[in-house]
Amino acid sequence: MSAALSTDPNVVSIVVGNQSLSGWQDVRITCGVEECPSTFELTLTERYPTQPTEIFIKPGDPCSVMLGSDTVVTGYVDRYSASIAPDKHEVRITGRGMCQDLVDCSAQTQGFQVNNFDIVSFAKKLCQPFGVTVQAPDGTGRNIPQFNIILTETPYEIIERIARWDNFLVYENGSGNLVIARLGDTTMASGLVQGQNVQAAEVTFSTDNRYTEIDPVFLSTAFLQDPPAMPGAAPGPVLPFITGTQAYDKSFPARADGQPRKRPLIIVSEQNQNVPAIAAARAQWDMARRWGRSQQARVTVDSWRDAAGTLWQPNALVAVDLPACKLSNVTWLLSHVTYSRNSDSGTTAELVLMPPQAFVPSADFLVPFDWQVGQEVKGGSTNFGPAAR
Repeated sequence: MSAALSTDPNVVSIVVGNQSLSGWQDVRITCGVEECPSTFELTLTERYPTQPTEIFIKPGDPCSVMLGSDTVVTGYVDRYSASIAPDKHEVRITGRGMCQDLVDCSAQTQGFQVNNFDIVSFAKKLCQPFGVTVQAPDGTGRNIPQFNIILTETPYEIIERIARWDNFLVYENGSGNLVIARLGDTTMASGLVQGQNVQAAEVTFSTDNRYTEIDPVFLSTAFLQDPPAMPGAAPGPVLPFITGTQAYDKSFPARADGQPRKRPLIIVSEQNQNVPAIAAARAQWDMARRWGRSQQARVTVDSWRDAAGTLWQPNALVAVDLPACKLSNVTWLLSHVTYSRNSDSGTTAELVLMPPQAFVPSADFLVPFDWQVGQEVKGGSTNFGPAAR
C-alpha cells in the first residue's frame, strides 16, 4: 500500500483522514445519472496472512476515492471486511457517496405542504441537515405553487419527484454534491469506435415496451359529471375521460402491408383539470421515453478516460460507431459508467448509453388542484408548514 497520491491517471486511491491508500487490486466504482449515490468497492489481497496491514479504516469514516488526481466518489465507508486463508489475507472496503443519507433516511420537515418555492432552494433545505451541497448548473427552474410531502418519503424521493415536474435530472457528482441539471449537451472528446477503443459491446433493440399510439385519460372529477361532447364524436355514450390528444409512434415496425400493427395503450394523466395540453405532454413524454429505452448499448472500453484524458462522465454525449452491432454514427447519452480493474480483464470502463430521449424526466404534475385552490395558495411562503389559508 502507498501512503501518497500519484499523478498516474490509472492509480486508484482512497483518502481517509490524513492517509491515502493505493495499490488496490480489484476496483469497481459506479456513477450515473440514474445512480444515486455513487458506489465503490476496493479489494486488496496480501500474500501472507500474518503480514501487518497498513489499512486503518473503519465503517462510517468520511473518504474520497481518487482515479489519479480526479475525485470520483466523496462519501463514507459503509463496510470493512477482512478474511484469511492458508495463502492470502484479503481486505475489502465498500462505500457510497455523501448522498447516501438522502436516499437512506427519512425527511424531517415541520409540515407536509410547501407553497411558492423553487426546487433548488427547497432541495438545499432538505440536504442541509446531512451536509450535502446542492449544485444547479442550469438554474432554479420554474416556481412551484404547491407541493405535498408524503410521510416516510426520503429527501431524495421528494427532490426527484419535484425535479421530474420541471424536467430536471437528479444525481451525485464526484464531490458528493447533489446535482440538479438538465440533460447534458457536452460531448466527450472521443467516441466509441469499433476496432479502436472498444473491447466488447452489446447493443439491444426492442419493441415489446413500445406502442403505436398512446391515449392519455384525465384523473379527475369528470367521472362524476355528464360526458362532454367530443369533437366529431358519433351519437351515443362516450367515455368522458378520453382526451383525443393521442401520441403516435410512426417509427414502429410495419407489417407486410406497410401499416404498423396496432398496439394501443391508455395511460392516466394525473390532473383534475380538463387541459388537453397537459395530457398531450404526458403522452408525448411516454412515447419518447419508450422509444429511447428500446435502444441500449453496453460498451467496454480499454481506458477510464477519453482521448483528451477526461474521465468518462455520466450525462455527457458520446459518439458511437459499432457497425457489427448494427449501430453506426449515432450520438447517445452516457447513463452509467463503471470504472473497473481486476486480474482477469485489466483496467476497463463499462459504459451504458441510450438516446437522450430515454432520460427526459417524466411530465409529472404537482398541482392537481382547481383554479380556486390555486388562487388561495398564491400568497404562501417558502417555509415548511401548513398551506396559506
